Amino acid sequence: MFFLMSLSFSQAWSQEREDTRKEGMQDPNSFQLEIEIPSSLDEWEPRREWLRQKTLVNAGLWPMPDRNPLNAEVFDRKEGEGFAVSKVYFESLPGYLATGSLYEPLKGTGPFPAVLTPHGHWEFGRLQNQGAGSIPGRCIDLARQGFVVFSPDMVGYNDSFQLPHDPNKALRQMKGDKPLPWEPRAYRPDFHFPEAEYNGLSLGGLQLWNNIRAVDFLAGLENVDPERIGATGASGGASQVILLIAVDDRIKVAAPVNIIGAERHPGCRCENIPNLWVDASTLELTATFAPRPLLMISATNDPWTPLTPEREFPMMKRFYALYGKEGNVANAHIDGPHNYNADSRAAMYKWFVKHLDARGPLIENPVEYAELSSLGDLRVFPDRTLP
Repeated sequence: MFFLMSLSFSQAWSQEREDTRKEGMQDPNSFQLEIEIPSSLDEWEPRREWLRQKTLVNAGLWPMPDRNPLNAEVFDRKEGEGFAVSKVYFESLPGYLATGSLYEPLKGTGPFPAVLTPHGHWEFGRLQNQGAGSIPGRCIDLARQGFVVFSPDMVGYNDSFQLPHDPNKALRQMKGDKPLPWEPRAYRPDFHFPEAEYNGLSLGGLQLWNNIRAVDFLAGLENVDPERIGATGASGGASQVILLIAVDDRIKVAAPVNIIGAERHPGCRCENIPNLWVDASTLELTATFAPRPLLMISATNDPWTPLTPEREFPMMKRFYALYGKEGNVANAHIDGPHNYNADSRAAMYKWFVKHLDARGPLIENPVEYAELSSLGDLRVFPDRTLP
């Protein structure tokens, strides 16, 4: 009798307490994106502001942390054909170092437009140099076209080894030519910091803050025009761009590559900030960037963006139409897999040179930069010793 009563109570409880949270998740795996495109700016602007605040709150960045002095160090400059590359570190938070590479033009005089280009979950992080995605090749080309470029490390990749990224991914990211073995003194087993999590700061929130401070770094360079800063990245790098453009108005032109999808949310927890995708989507977060120039780069065999020309792009145009700026959004649909290959890069170069008023000349047919080793070791801390 007690068992039957418990069973009936359990059934009643499950009926009364049915979990409806998934109904508010607009683009997780296996759910079709369904959003209502606003019919006017009066409808859209409050929603836009809500999305921006939601991103900051869920990222643990509301209220915004104090902007401590960056104490940036730029050193070990090397020159190639038409560009120079330097090593960089700065304190995005007191005692925590954001790291990366700074590429600059060798021709012309500044101030130049600038580009922030975070990388995705490539095996070798910002040093990935393959046909599907050459981060150094992208940066070198941009510098040759008249841009100052900062290529930061994701948390736990390459030189950002103070904190981990993911125990199944981060251990391979420490060197540009081969993986390194597990080093227990250099890693925590996971991103687990109860005090930070108590205040809402997650891996994704830290990466967003690093990118906000990276814009501070770029905007503070003497040879950079702070009114002409763009952002681009692919996959996890594109997710970082989307979060950044949703909260930082200093980004004037953007090109997220292969991530704005109506059937899937991004894949890593650094992109899936807790509760971010409840009643929100990658498409809507990107739409907060309107009416500034946006290039949506997609691919035929990409899991996220195979139908962009007939699905996500027309939806995005409706947001831009609210401002009468349909010409400020475009789609480049590439025949290929999940990538940031030469074709994708060529489309981005054309968009950025035009909308950030770079001096060029435009590189229309980019090739892979094969001689990365000729620049020497681009790691900021090659001996794994922090300053």
